[in-house]
Amino acid sequence: MTSMFAKAGAFILLAVALMLQACAQEPAPQHAPPVTADDEAVILARVDDTMITLKQLREFYADIPAYLQSGNVGIEQVRDHLQTLIDMELLQIEALDQGIAQRPDFLSKTKRQRMDRLVGLYIIDQIKVNLLPSQVRDEWAAKGLSRTIRVGQILTSSLDSAQAALQDIASGATFGEAARMWSTHKESARQGGDQGRYMNRLDVQPSLGDRLFALTEGEISEPIDLKGGFGVFTVLAQFDADLNQERFLALYQKMYMERSVAERRALVDSLKSDLQLSLDRDGLKRLLEITRRGAWDDAALAELTIYRYRGGQITGLDVVMSVDPVDLGSLRQLTAQSMAQRMSRTLVPDAVLMAGALEAGYAQREDIADWLLQRRKEELIVQLRVKILDERVEISEEEVRAEYDAKPERYTRPEHITIEEVLVATEAEAQSVRARIEAGEKIADLARKMSLRSLEHRDENGRISLTLADGRYLGRLAASAYKSQPGELVGPLPVFEGFSVYRVLDRTTEPAPYEEARRRARATVNWIKKQIVFEQFLQDLRAKYQDRIQFFDEGIAQAVTG
Repeated sequence: MTSMFAKAGAFILLAVALMLQACAQEPAPQHAPPVTADDEAVILARVDDTMITLKQLREFYADIPAYLQSGNVGIEQVRDHLQTLIDMELLQIEALDQGIAQRPDFLSKTKRQRMDRLVGLYIIDQIKVNLLPSQVRDEWAAKGLSRTIRVGQILTSSLDSAQAALQDIASGATFGEAARMWSTHKESARQGGDQGRYMNRLDVQPSLGDRLFALTEGEISEPIDLKGGFGVFTVLAQFDADLNQERFLALYQKMYMERSVAERRALVDSLKSDLQLSLDRDGLKRLLEITRRGAWDDAALAELTIYRYRGGQITGLDVVMSVDPVDLGSLRQLTAQSMAQRMSRTLVPDAVLMAGALEAGYAQREDIADWLLQRRKEELIVQLRVKILDERVEISEEEVRAEYDAKPERYTRPEHITIEEVLVATEAEAQSVRARIEAGEKIADLARKMSLRSLEHRDENGRISLTLADGRYLGRLAASAYKSQPGELVGPLPVFEGFSVYRVLDRTTEPAPYEEARRRARATVNWIKKQIVFEQFLQDLRAKYQDRIQFFDEGIAQAVTG
């Protein structure tokens, strides 16, 4: 078993290793020698009855990023990294001494970690989704996903308004005129209902997509209930898109997820039958009575059985604990049927999958036991750190303002990049666009005539102003633009919508006013104060437990030699 924190997570390293003075400067990357069997016999230090070996130190050192490694060399470097491992042990001792292991949030978190680990590995072994590239291409062809349409819309707040718009069209008005008259969506109404973008079935929820893609070019739909309003739609234009890399990945992910969900559902259904899952209707009735009163005793809920299955049960407390605290009030409104439906979505599947994992012996696997012990140790330290910092860190408005005034260069608005772009459907078209630009044609002229990019995201000349956050809808285009220099012509770049050719016009940054930057400045002050407070806490722990720590100089010398 790999004890200590040779494989400690990044949070623990940042919380503790960053506190070491030796980490103040960034050394060149170094590589630890390979671990050997003899390393486990070399003892470097002892904390109570826990031995820290050269093997543990080497594994720990091998996983430390260069910027967290000690800047010292030789014996001082060994002692720096060894001190971090000792600090890990001291933090666990202190966490146990302060009762962290009995806190409800600790018990809940470690219980969830155990379930997630066991169930996750069990599902990986039980569910095998094999999806071939040829199957993705077949789905693309069979579902007609190459068809890409530009949609016009008239959105209204009532069915009467939608029908009135259709009546105007029947009386001779164009779709655009009706949109400008009746649509509540001002931006598209100004464009005669034009959404300003092309879409295929992957872009639209199936319930709406089925209706839209049933329309031929120029055909107008009947009013469609949009759950909060009504819409009348038409297809303004269409083309067949290639299955480029972006579209292939999007379709692959969609198909893989759908098949995984179906396989998981089948596995859960099989386990329900095999484990003889049954609902205790009297228990459910009693749970509803209790939750409607709005006050309950956890011990009583823990004794209340809602579901039974071989080897376990789901209790009333399990039901309540599965609900977000802010939503507990919603339990009062549930009927027996809606409560059972709610439980069937997550609580029941989790329970039977956990039971399946336990019956399959996953809890007895040594590697899983080691992993769970490691997570428990880490969680002890995490929650101790949170407790100490909550108790000892306070931040004043004066400190936040002083940080902002002292380091204004830290608090700029996100860099804005302006590009001009032409988006087309195929790579061949994009190559042609690039050649025309290189021959002297203006991107703005080509964008007005050819670009498929939505007018929601660009102006009529193809200009787009973006920040890195715009990657949520511009994806690869935003990421590429941030790597490009002003004046550089880029493309063809494969993106989800087709192929992009663009040029960066400028990149600008400007200082953020204090009110805008206040949260960031406060976060900086908070981070700095936490480092100072936690470092002092570590120093106090070392002094408090110094008589329980023993160093072995011979082993440390051997570590230096190695």
